[in-house]
Amino acid sequence: MADRLGIVTRYFQHDMAQAVVQLAETVCNRGTPVTILGREICRREVAKHWDHHVVDERKTSFRRWCKNLNRVIWTRIPPLDEVCYVKNLGIEAVLLPCWEELVSKDKVVVTAMDKVILPYRCVSHALQTHMHLSNKQAIQMPWSPPIPISHSAAFTHKPRVRVHFPLYDTQAKRTDWAIFLVMRRILESADDTELSIACGRQWAMASIRAVKHLRRDYGDRAHLEQRPNLLRRIMTFATSDLTVWPTHFESLGLIGLSSLYMGTPVLAWDIRPHSEYLKSWKNSILVPCDTRENWLGVPEALGDYNEFGEAAVSALRDKALLARMRAATDFGLANRQQQFEAGLDKLLT
Repeated sequence: MADRLGIVTRYFQHDMAQAVVQLAETVCNRGTPVTILGREICRREVAKHWDHHVVDERKTSFRRWCKNLNRVIWTRIPPLDEVCYVKNLGIEAVLLPCWEELVSKDKVVVTAMDKVILPYRCVSHALQTHMHLSNKQAIQMPWSPPIPISHSAAFTHKPRVRVHFPLYDTQAKRTDWAIFLVMRRILESADDTELSIACGRQWAMASIRAVKHLRRDYGDRAHLEQRPNLLRRIMTFATSDLTVWPTHFESLGLIGLSSLYMGTPVLAWDIRPHSEYLKSWKNSILVPCDTRENWLGVPEALGDYNEFGEAAVSALRDKALLARMRAATDFGLANRQQQFEAGLDKLLT
């Protein structure tokens, strides 16, 4: 039977929904057919960005869907009986985990997998230490979005410096309301600065109110984009001069990666996993902060937003620094792509 991959995505999470599409596109480009099984809101979210049909689990059961597959990838911990069913059919069981969502009882399911995709060194260390993954199970696959590495021309012939705040979907759960005070502080600091605020469902009303007040005081220097599609999100990174990414914790960190791939430096808290590719004063500014860790070692930033805002203002005043960081946004990305491809080779064999 020809190789055929299935991906199960059941619970809505922006990063993972986007990662599913990225992985499916990459595998398809290698000539391997891919089918995606989704449930409710997550199925609709993936369907927005995936050019092919996303199977609705309400109409087609998991057991019926998977019978003609060679490999199934879950993006969240599935029931153990589902994993056992797949393996009894001779289908390879694979997990792409959201490490911040794992609990200790998930160890039974994780260790039952044939392979586990590990997108960062810190995730690899945590799962191999606490869940005792074997080297055969562990697929080291530093995440790399399937978009060309670009250099932003954001500063060229522009009267204003554009600062991008990506606050869509689950970023709202990972960000404090104090970020709106940071926005105001940035606009107060320099007349040549403008904000681009992208929001999703969860912060739509809050963002609308915030932008309304900002526009009252600062005119057209504050712009709001509600629920942008995937292409629009990528293009917004490309047309910005700095991405302000105030997330407290992350799983895949696609926002930071996407920004660098489009040539735009990032300001973020200094936490794992994105500190593995965001290098302070090289391609980004990482703001020091206290952290607390869960049982698996997932860090959560407990930073001071006054310091975060001050770091943003200082960076925007230093145009030479922004230019140097913008020129270095491709630092390490080509090597990351090669490692991702090598991990994909191991996954598909």
